[in-house]
Amino acid sequence: MTNLMISTSLDTLKTNGVPNGVTNGVPSGVGNHGQTDILLFIDDDSDTHRALAAEIERRHQHVQVISLADVDRLSERMSPLKIVVSLLECGAPRLATINKADFYALRTQIQGVRNLLWVYGNSSTTDPHFSLATGLLRCLRNEQASKHIVSLFTESCPPGTKAEFVSRLLDSCFLNESTSEELEFIVRHGHLNIGRLRENAELEAERKSRMAPQLISQSWESGPHSSWKPVPLG
Repeated sequence: MTNLMISTSLDTLKTNGVPNGVTNGVPSGVGNHGQTDILLFIDDDSDTHRALAAEIERRHQHVQVISLADVDRLSERMSPLKIVVSLLECGAPRLATINKADFYALRTQIQGVRNLLWVYGNSSTTDPHFSLATGLLRCLRNEQASKHIVSLFTESCPPGTKAEFVSRLLDSCFLNESTSEELEFIVRHGHLNIGRLRENAELEAERKSRMAPQLISQSWESGPHSSWKPVPLG
């Protein structure tokens, strides 16, 4: 049995002074700021999405904004060097309410993306509906190992602050010559974090105890007092 431990990730982007993602001196990222197009995927009806997209455009060159209505044309604009940044779930878990046709259209288009940064979350960091995106992205990673899919779950914060976190991940995970190997990030209490699993010995022992019948010695606890009353026989 394991539970989630959150640890600050800013210092983990480098190990012993060498950025993660370097194998025999060969960078694994897209690299080259100037020649990499960034496609921002938004809902054009969302003020939150438009404001965040504008802040990201201020920090990077060669940025294009694609609205949800243009999802069918997303693949036409793709190339191996392009990076898609999805802002569709910034503010609300859209996948939890999306209709079947739109979901399959979105999934089909995302399957054609090689480099993807999925940004999601809102003020409620415990909303279980956002787990749909986490599960979908993990399935895509397992089914198509050649893809580079990174997720960023954020708490509620101003567009400029959120754009700064997005920009840092674009640099660290995609644009720098040597990229981080981390794939899942969380912004909590104003800090960029990564998740780590650690064993919970007590829960693990309880789990094992329930896997097979066994004798258990427990103290006898007194039950409720009987409500029966004697009845005279004559």
